[in-house]
Amino acid sequence: MRLLSVLAMACAVVLAGCGESYDSLSEETYPLTNYDSTAVTFPAAYEGEVLLVGYVYTQCPDICSVITANMRNIHDALEGDTEGVRFVTITFDPARDTPAQLARYAETFGLQDRRWDLLTGDADTIDALMQRMGVRRALAGEDAASFDGTFPEDEDYIIDHTDRMTLIDGQGRIRDYYMGSRMPAEMVAEDINHLRRERS
Repeated sequence: MRLLSVLAMACAVVLAGCGESYDSLSEETYPLTNYDSTAVTFPAAYEGEVLLVGYVYTQCPDICSVITANMRNIHDALEGDTEGVRFVTITFDPARDTPAQLARYAETFGLQDRRWDLLTGDADTIDALMQRMGVRRALAGEDAASFDGTFPEDEDYIIDHTDRMTLIDGQGRIRDYYMGSRMPAEMVAEDINHLRRERS
């Protein structure tokens, strides 16, 4: 009798997992611009591909470079097999992060030719996308809850922000969030491989 109860509970867990629903971005449209100045509609441009998305600004004095380096480590943990996978970095500082500035950032980190896009956009689009992805940011020392997405004309400002990466499957569904600067590369690479296996 006890064995049957255990089996019933196990079946219930499996069925619950199979019926799990995910937060979908597939019906949403965010017009952005890549670092090579080409237009990219996020997330539709990546339909059918697994995405690892990071959020940074290029003037960041600390954590953003760690997020970018960790994403590159995840890329390298795939050991050259990036079929069906795209890496995407989105800036939340569009006033300073023009395509030309993002191109310099990509060169600094050696991101060219790695199936890696670095995206910017107009302030309203970036603000809406950051809110949608749960990335909070504000001028250093200010309350993120009251930040309206407007940065000062002074180019020396610092932004406090969420340390985050997002894993999105080929159907545009958010499958996981990670602490961008600390999540072990091998674990994220395995999650990416799991989503690739789901497609086959």
